[in-house]
Parts: sequence; C-alpha cells; structure tokens
Amino acid sequence: MYRGKKYRLLVVDVDGVLTNVYSVWQYIHERLGTLNKAAKYREQFFRGEITYGDWAALEASLWKGVRISYLQSLLKGIKIRSGAKELVETARKGGLLTLAISAGLGILAREVGEKLGIDHVIANELVVRNDIITGEVVVNVDFYSKGTILRRFADSLGFSMDEVIVIGDGYTDIPMMNLSGFSIGYNPSSIEVCLRANIVLYHDTLYPIVHLLRSILLTDIIARGT
Repeated sequence: MYRGKKYRLLVVDVDGVLTNVYSVWQYIHERLGTLNKAAKYREQFFRGEITYGDWAALEASLWKGVRISYLQSLLKGIKIRSGAKELVETARKGGLLTLAISAGLGILAREVGEKLGIDHVIANELVVRNDIITGEVVVNVDFYSKGTILRRFADSLGFSMDEVIVIGDGYTDIPMMNLSGFSIGYNPSSIEVCLRANIVLYHDTLYPIVHLLRSILLTDIIARGT
C-alpha cells in the first residue's frame, strides 16, 4: 500500500481531531448563550439561502462587544487530545512538514499549533480592536475550500499530492482526502468521510494514528532503501 511513496507533508484538522470538541464555533455559542440564534444561520446555509461567508459573519456578529481575553479564558476548557504531541513529533522525526487547516477559529487553532509545534496553521480569524470583538470575521477557510487551500500550499513548496497525508473527521475534510496520497478518517462524523478515507480509526486518543504513522514512515524508508 505504501511502497515507493515518500511522504513530505502531514495535514491535520483541528476541531475534533487535535482537540476534544467537534466545533469551536458551537463551543463558544454554548457558553455565551447564542446557540439558538446560531442554529438558524446554520439552517440557512445548508438550505442554500446564504453563503459560508455570510454564515460565518452572522455567527461572529453574535459575539460583538465581547472581550477577546474573555473568549480566550473560555477556550481553556478545550483540551488537546492525548497523543497529539506525539503525532507531531513522529511527523517531524520522519521528515514531514506539518500543516493544520481549520474551518474553526484561529484563536484556538494557533494556540494548539504553538503548543504542539505545528509548522503552519490556517484558520478563520475574528476581527478584534482594543481587545473587543467587532463582530466581523476574516474567512480564510470555508466549508468547501480545504482542498484548494491544501493544493495551493503544497504547490508553493513543490510538493505533489501523492506526498501528502491527511487526517480529518468531517465533511469539510473530504476535499483534502480526495487529493492526498493517503488519508485517515479519525472518529468520522459522517459515512461520506468513511467512504473517502483510506483508513478509518475510532479512538479517544490519537495514539493509534501515531502508531500507524510510524508504520507508514518506516515502510516508506524500507521501500526506498530496497
């Protein structure tokens, strides 16, 4: 399965994979009491009545006036999954660059990336002025764009898609899985993810993926050495 391939880039989703919450957006809404209003915007998006940019802007508008420092304090309740550090370290030891692409928020994704030592992080950004959330958002990753973002990033480094390993759990990760040389569905949220991933793993921690990645990289080394 892995013979002759030399992987150079590991791409991971953040919400639900590197962290223990499926959506940082929902997590914040639950704690600020804005979940019911946000649910209406979600329904509008999936009915095709608004764009993803509209959806994100409407959700962010519900937090207008909240201090970003307060939001950061709320996010301390989100835990990094056990095995995440070892996953990144295994990738680094194997010579892989690491990239996190999240349709969530940079306020969480960047912190997770820094703690784990991930090389690059791409996520959506809340607009903040003088510690206050303005209610605006810069959409860098929308519901359908992860594949395009991955290809652009890989092309900028001269990597081919065959050299990419992707780990994801949700529908937004499918475009990346379709492009990558190898994809892992981790606790997938839909049957579509199961069908697109090369392998599917269910576990509370990321240690099974750590072991899998070590095997892939070891097999890769052996194959290229024979």
